[in-house]
Formats: sequence, structure tokens, C-alpha cells
Amino acid sequence: MKQALKNKPMKKIVFIIFLCLVSFSLFSQQTKLLIDDVAGILDPITDSLLVNKLAESNIKYVSILDYKRRCDYNYATIGLDGKKVILDIKDCNDNSLGSKDLGSSIAQQNTNEKTIILKYAIADILENPGEYVYSEKPKPVFNQVSPDIENVQQEEIIDTRPPVTKNQHTSRYFFTPSAFNLQEGELYYNSLYFLIHDAQYGISNNFSIGLGTTVMGFPFYLTPKLTLFHNDKIGVAVGDIMMLGTWGISFFGNIAYGVVTLGDQYNNISFGAGSFYLSGDEFGKSHKPIGNLSFMVRLSDYFYFVTENYVTGFVDEVERIEYTTVWMDDPYSSDPAVGWYYDEPHVAETINRKNPVLFGITGIRFINKTKDVVSYQFGIAYLGIWPEAIPARFDEWDYRGDLSMAFPMIGYTKKFGLKY
Repeated sequence: MKQALKNKPMKKIVFIIFLCLVSFSLFSQQTKLLIDDVAGILDPITDSLLVNKLAESNIKYVSILDYKRRCDYNYATIGLDGKKVILDIKDCNDNSLGSKDLGSSIAQQNTNEKTIILKYAIADILENPGEYVYSEKPKPVFNQVSPDIENVQQEEIIDTRPPVTKNQHTSRYFFTPSAFNLQEGELYYNSLYFLIHDAQYGISNNFSIGLGTTVMGFPFYLTPKLTLFHNDKIGVAVGDIMMLGTWGISFFGNIAYGVVTLGDQYNNISFGAGSFYLSGDEFGKSHKPIGNLSFMVRLSDYFYFVTENYVTGFVDEVERIEYTTVWMDDPYSSDPAVGWYYDEPHVAETINRKNPVLFGITGIRFINKTKDVVSYQFGIAYLGIWPEAIPARFDEWDYRGDLSMAFPMIGYTKKFGLKY
């Protein structure tokens, strides 16, 4: 009897350990889900409620991805097809688990209704993979001409799906901004030559701000950007690039700009225009227009052709020098006849010369296959200045000819954020 009583505490301990192991096992087997809210449906309250609602279906809605275990996750995208809001879920190999039409009015629903709609749509797809498929086109069928014909001809299926790899690097080209903006909470780091470093942070889905400098801390620049409008075909944004001399040379530069981007996240072209102001002890003051043409073309899931080009100009003064022969007495002699003649220069004429300038970068962006928020960039940077011709009467030494140069460019980018 005493032996039996002694064993009861041990049995309780074993039972508690067993329950802990079972609970841990169930927790670790939860389906982990990341959501990319392209349509902007999730506000902070809905997002918080959805975490709890999905947990009821043993789905763990997370915001941080461990890339070493990326296949422990499923990936949901809330996107737009016209006015319809579409939920699409894939696994780590980009195999579709299913998609659902959430309707066109979900954005107008209150927080609780949105949460419930999303919860059941996500649970349905994950619990029944492959059963739910959203498509505007009828499913392909087999055309059987005759029972006697052995060969069955299948209708041609045109794959209109977007590339399997989302382009995480849409907000800029090499340095030039596009009308695409970062999502709220995202941080985008960019480096050129590993000498210039800057970072841009998404304050909201439409507004971001960044700053940058060189390894020497000179100069410093600030880069706010506001997206005014954006859909799947066109985007419009305005922004500013403010530059300050931090040490050595004191100056202030500013480019206020607007940009229009045509196309989607994979293939797009941007037209930009702005006003470039520069002042400083070494530069004086200048105020010039500046234009930009940039585009990216998807070559494959992991390669993009990218180019950005600026057109501006400046005006400089060209002087025509004339010489007058002047007699100079010898300062060490009292005899006025002792001395020499010399040619004294003076400015006889001044004209303004226009100097068109083109500079830019063209190259390839390579997306890291195992971590698509990282990219490497290789290309050619170039600069050309073509001064207008000056009259022949101007001194030859004062004429500056065309200047053209090109040199290799390397860059690195990485996006940080709640989903990465």
C-alpha cells in the first residue's frame, strides 16, 4: 500500500511531461503563414485579430521569415484583379495551394467582417489544397472529334500567370526612384561600390523616407518620397533628394522631382523630371532642370535588365583674351630708358556656353535564388559632356572639348521588414 502511494507523485510527473511533449508537438506542427497584402486590406487591427482567428484553425500567422526553414511556411498574397480582391496561397516551391475571390467590397467591410472572411478563406485553402482555384477563364477541356479517334487533342493553354518570384526591388532602379513605394515597415538598403550607402524606410504604404552618405561621411543626403497614385498599370510619385556637404566643401544641393511609372513590378519604365538647385562656396549658385528615363525588363525569375539615365546641363563663361603691349620701368634703375615691354592680358569679350550632360548606369540585377530580398548589381556607369562650339576668335586654350568616360559599377541591395 505504501509503495503504491509512493508511485503516485511519479505518475503525475510523467503525465505532466507527456502533456507538455504533446502540446509542444502540436504547436510545432502548426501551419505557418506569411501574408503579402498587395491590395492594402489589412489594417493593424485586422492584422492583430487575424492572428488569433487563424490560431483557432491551428494556423500560425507570422510576420518574420526564417529563410533556413522557408519550407516550413506557406505564402499568401492578397492582390487585385481589376476591382476584385484575390487571395492566393503557395508553398515554398511556388506551387499553388489554391486561390479565392474575396469580392470587391471586402475593403469596405468592418474589421470583424474582414477578419472572418479572411480567416475562413485561408483555412479553406490550407485544409483543402488544390480544391479552390480562382480563374476568370473557363477551365480547358478536351475536344474529342470522334469515338474512333485515339488521339485526344487538348485545347491550347496560355499561361498568363505572373512570374513565380515576386520582384522585391521595385521601388528603385540602381539609385533612381520609381513610383512604386515600400510597404509600411519595410526597410530597403542599397550600396554602390560598397562606398555609397543609403536606406529607405516605409512610413506608410505610400510614403517613405531615407538617408545616405559615403564611407567618408561626405556628403549626406535625405530622400523622402510620396506615391500619389498607383495601380497595376501606372503610378505617380513626387519626392526630393536633398544633399549637404558635411565637411571639407560646404554646399547645398536639392532635386525636387516627379516620376511616372508605367508597367508592373516585373517590366516597367519611368519618366522623371525635376529641378536641380546647387549652391556653395566652390560652385556659386545654379538652378537647372533635370530629366530622367529609367526602365527594368525581366529576363528570367532571377535576372533583370536595368538602366537609369539623367539628362541635364550647365552654362559656363568663355572669355576671349586680348593683349596690350605695355612698357615697364626697371624698378632697380633710375634711368627711365631702362625697362622692358610685356603683353598685358585683358578680357575683350565673354560669352555663355551651354554644356549638355548625360550620365547614367546600365546593367544586370541578379536576384539571390534562396533569398529574393537580396540582389547584386553589375553594370557600366557613364558620363558625357558635350559643350557647344565656340567662335574661332576665342583663344584655343579656353576651349574645352567633349568629355566621355565609362567605368564598371557594382551594387548590393537588401530589403528588411516584417515579412522578411
